[in-house]
Amino acid sequence: MNDEVTRARVGEALGPLGALTVVSLVTGRVSVAIIDARPGIGAQSGVLMLAAGCAVASLPIAARRLRPWTATILLLFVAILVMFTAIVVRLETTTMGLVPGLVDRGGVVVIEAKVAAEPRKGTLGWQTALRVSAVEGHATRERVNATLDGALPLGTPVVLRASARPLPDGGYGRWLRQQHAVAMLDVREVHVTGSPGSFTSSSEFVRERIRSAATRHLDDDVGGLLVGFVTGDTRLLPDADVEAMQATGLSHLTAVSGSNTAVLLAGIAFVLSVARIAARVRWGLLALVVPWFAFLTRLEPSVLR
Repeated sequence: MNDEVTRARVGEALGPLGALTVVSLVTGRVSVAIIDARPGIGAQSGVLMLAAGCAVASLPIAARRLRPWTATILLLFVAILVMFTAIVVRLETTTMGLVPGLVDRGGVVVIEAKVAAEPRKGTLGWQTALRVSAVEGHATRERVNATLDGALPLGTPVVLRASARPLPDGGYGRWLRQQHAVAMLDVREVHVTGSPGSFTSSSEFVRERIRSAATRHLDDDVGGLLVGFVTGDTRLLPDADVEAMQATGLSHLTAVSGSNTAVLLAGIAFVLSVARIAARVRWGLLALVVPWFAFLTRLEPSVLR
């Protein structure tokens, strides 16, 4: 009897899990195909938004009247519909934005933006993702990529004089599209107009202290590798080392993962235990450390997983 009950509970648990796994794989693959294709959406987004809104509004009524499995299938269908609607609307807004229009007509304009991601060192400078807030004084919300002379901290507000061109073909352009970039900027002038927020500034202070400590008694290449182990920051690594790690499949060594998080939490938990901090306070502090460390490492996918 107990075995039958156990098997029933396992089946109930794995049934929805298997369905969710299949749905996740299918919708993820279709989403990537849609993003890569970037079709002309037109008025279809309005129809999808209306359908998604009606589906979400009908969920409470359907949940009370349908059987559990039927309600689960309906919930999955609504989730997929909402996700596809968000993707289509996002693609349409980026295609019809101000920056794609600048790509078509050309010219140099004034662009207001903020650094949207940690800069990456390239052969011509620092590849920087920017979140554009205004083009020639007209408000917008678009992401672009630009090559800058220096590495600006995340969240730094800037004013640029730049022109725009299409994203490159190939793997790099595909990766930029997946990051929601709509164009490349050719920057003529850049002016920093402020500083990041206090939370971002504090994390950048810690990252800078780690870089300084790692290179105080070590060469830049060895210290850069140590910094990559700790925070995922590879800006100090020579280009030859980065290319060698990519060629040999060792680039994952500088990708901060759950093991880094576990080591950090274990160290902090040990210090708190030695300090005889109450258990509830310890758990609360450790819970706060996790999102802080995720932001410190710039929300790398391996850390978020």
